[in-house]
Amino acid sequence: MTNCILDQPCGLGDIFFCLKIAYTLKENGYKVIWPVNDNLIYIKEYLPDYIDFIQVSSDYSFKEHFYGHNATTLENSKGDIYIPLRNANILYGRPVLQAKYKMLDIEYENWLEYFEFKRDLNRENYLYYDVLKLKDDSIYKLYNRQYGTPPNTAIYNKIPMPVDSIYVEMKYYDGINIFDWCKVIEKAKEIYTIDTSILFIIDKLFQNKIFNHLHLWSRQLDYIDIDGLFKQTYIKN
Repeated sequence: MTNCILDQPCGLGDIFFCLKIAYTLKENGYKVIWPVNDNLIYIKEYLPDYIDFIQVSSDYSFKEHFYGHNATTLENSKGDIYIPLRNANILYGRPVLQAKYKMLDIEYENWLEYFEFKRDLNRENYLYYDVLKLKDDSIYKLYNRQYGTPPNTAIYNKIPMPVDSIYVEMKYYDGINIFDWCKVIEKAKEIYTIDTSILFIIDKLFQNKIFNHLHLWSRQLDYIDIDGLFKQTYIKN
């Protein structure tokens, strides 16, 4: 079986969105190898097992490892294929995420059908009840101002925080990952967020209904990179 190495080591949203690419490659007979940053390797416990996620450091050179320092081709002597997904927009421009599909001539529109993940209700309940001290009847707004893969996480400070209501702010807690927030997301009255990976989680959790209280801010000057990606509508700010 020919190996196919996907070079998209970080950016959880990018990884979630590209799962259809991995599935398509698998269906075409490739063994999909997906190196991810060491602090994201936990996703292998949640995402489909037809992908061989491997742990690498953030400064790892995938192309040099698999193809040598002087590689001039995306196919090595064994016939393995290297796909530089993270550089797709350099070749195809914006929208950034759709460019990854354009690189492989694959349609992206039904990507959500391929975004499958396992849920750990014990971990979700631990975050909800024990860490955040929420109750079954808690009414709250959920805020997320963080984006970027650690250690390069940034805070978007232009989202106004409430002064007259109960709210929960997403932040990093030791031992807590993005999937653990599913219950908190599902039970939120309203969600205020920067354009980042939780949008993909939201779209999956609410795929069978419309959540009309999603308020969205973009890191860019426009919404080109996310418009048309999601089933959920959002209020632009």
